[in-house]
Amino acid sequence: MKTISLCTVSIESLKPYLDLMIKSALDKLTNLHEIIICTVDAGTAPERKFKVGNVNIRRISSPYSKDFSHALGLHECIDNSEADYIMFCDPDIIFHTDVDDLYFNLMEKYNINYIGCAHEHFNKQPYGGFPCVVNSLVKKTDLPNVNFLETYLYYNSDLRPNPINYEKLKKATGKYLIPGAIPELVDKFEKVDDPFFDTGCNLYLWSKQQNWRWLSFLAPDIQNYKTTFYRTNFKLKDSIKLKKILYHQCGTRRTEGFEKFQQVYQKLKEEDNEGN
Repeated sequence: MKTISLCTVSIESLKPYLDLMIKSALDKLTNLHEIIICTVDAGTAPERKFKVGNVNIRRISSPYSKDFSHALGLHECIDNSEADYIMFCDPDIIFHTDVDDLYFNLMEKYNINYIGCAHEHFNKQPYGGFPCVVNSLVKKTDLPNVNFLETYLYYNSDLRPNPINYEKLKKATGKYLIPGAIPELVDKFEKVDDPFFDTGCNLYLWSKQQNWRWLSFLAPDIQNYKTTFYRTNFKLKDSIKLKKILYHQCGTRRTEGFEKFQQVYQKLKEEDNEGN
């Protein structure tokens, strides 16, 4: 049986979102071995672990690092994970369906290495419609090795491809998820105006190096991902049955707040109850 370590990074102010995301994951996902939550603004704390049904909930911590907390928190989750597959997941997500089964079925049918959701503004990203760490699934052993981009990985907080003085930067060997542009490798990404190299962008380079097949779903309204809208790097011969996948509140947290997120979750619960 394939098992998943769901990996998410959170801060104290996102706890209400995180709590509902976890409830949603436990309700909808059927292949979870564990949910690992890395908190990055609470200092160093001992791991806390408990169980809900057959799923382990593990709370770990990582030191706060202004520009790199998200990436380093995900690396901490990966390093502590026990399952065969890693699901990257933002804390402000609500699952509409058994996303893991959907992903696994498509991975098997089309020999896909990496599947998930594209950035909400995918057409403005240097990695285009490639799946991003908002929500995506990959086999753990398929992830980059410690030597990937060894010459280029530095803690560079500039997300734009400006010249770098490497002598002033600290090396980030093995931390391939960190954000920051690598000017020497920009031409290996897609050409977009004002490219922005955020957390996880370098997986795009690894996918090209390893000849990954990938598929991503899109959210035309920025928040609601559905199977009808997708991108791939291979020809998909069949249509995918229409399904709502997940809701991602993303940047609108600041304007719409937790109340909107809670409403989406409550509506989904009501729909589930009506369907039973």
